[in-house]
Amino acid sequence: MLAHFNLDTFFKFEVSANFAEPDGTNPMLVYLSPNPEFAHFPPQNDISDVKVLALRGRRIFEPALSFSMALNEIYDESYENSSSWQILNLDPAKLEDFDYFTFFKQLFADQSSIKIDKNFKFVVKSPKYVKKLAELLEKTSAETIKALIAANLRKSIKSDFDDCVKVVEKYTPLAATVVYLSTQNSTEIQKYREITLKMFELLTDKVEAEIQPYLSNPEQKEIAKERLAKVGLSTEEPEWMQLSDSKKRFEDEHKSFEIQPNSSSIVALLRFRRFGIVKKLLRLTDKNEALRNANFEFISQSSTKIEYSQIGNWINIPIAALMRLHYSNEASLILEISNNIFKIVTPEGFQWSAYGTQRTKPIHDRIPTDIIGQQQCFAVHGIANKSLTMPLALEAAYQALISIDKSPFAETNLLWDLTNVITSKSYEVSFYQLIYI
Repeated sequence: MLAHFNLDTFFKFEVSANFAEPDGTNPMLVYLSPNPEFAHFPPQNDISDVKVLALRGRRIFEPALSFSMALNEIYDESYENSSSWQILNLDPAKLEDFDYFTFFKQLFADQSSIKIDKNFKFVVKSPKYVKKLAELLEKTSAETIKALIAANLRKSIKSDFDDCVKVVEKYTPLAATVVYLSTQNSTEIQKYREITLKMFELLTDKVEAEIQPYLSNPEQKEIAKERLAKVGLSTEEPEWMQLSDSKKRFEDEHKSFEIQPNSSSIVALLRFRRFGIVKKLLRLTDKNEALRNANFEFISQSSTKIEYSQIGNWINIPIAALMRLHYSNEASLILEISNNIFKIVTPEGFQWSAYGTQRTKPIHDRIPTDIIGQQQCFAVHGIANKSLTMPLALEAAYQALISIDKSPFAETNLLWDLTNVITSKSYEVSFYQLIYI
């Protein structure tokens, strides 16, 4: 992570609730996961990109390409399986695989409020990836890594310039929320929120019914029922933004952010990026108990993406997402909500408490082996884990929709609507899934 430029390097970096000690002195922790995007393969028609990567000719270009290929090979897709997560501190005697101390010293270089010592705790989601990464770095020159960082920084900045709206959403999400809400009709928002909440309740019941055949004992059925009942849901801006003092608090949150009218575009962008990473890092200094929706507190309401977090057992539906109903995208929205609800009862979900505040002790009878069997089947056919829930989510969405639409041709029309959605570019779907469906 290059803090001044807000650029991920070998790891994707996030700050989230402390799942191991939710009531401890450190309610928030740093989480590090594999970052395959650091592997850089320049487009053949992008001469300028090739020049950045090949700063000193073939002597750098070929090693950088070899490193990228090797990084792709060691990427660990199973990092979201929390059973392999490790909570570490910066005690040098216990850190043999990777120089985390230098990594965090650079990351928090100008953050005096964050103490970096041997007691600093963080989570590594894939120790296997770190071990292989350390071996790879030992064989790679510093010059090659610098060239890769330069190429990735250029690619990242170019991507930001291509979509300025996303820049505001990504680095100043609360500002994006304020701007977005100023363009919307609050009465209409409430109308579609109520529709979405009713559909969410219906979908939760349908998901519980669909998952039953995959649960082999009463304990699993009770866990699934409880987790579905306790899932949290956000469909509006943060609560503090609805209070009378929200304007002052918003100004306080952004008082360190300033762009001069005569600033160049690149300077303005870098200030956006810097502001975003500093705000993320400073969440570590918050000693208040982490809320269950901690992972979504800084998501812009202008986002149309629906997300689920095992930490907190929480689903976030931004206002812009539920407003898709205004544009007759009901089938798409319902399927996406259904797919996220099913993530509650994947094998990973059975390893968490009902409120998602901490992991439970690994007991074999808790984990539904039939779901794991389906997961293994998908893996054999090369289907990404995130597509695992799609077949069942499609059925639950269909059952929910036909229970609402009583028209004579509802069953046929809704089936075609959902088929069009699932075969669009918005979803990863394979031939094998279509057969399953």
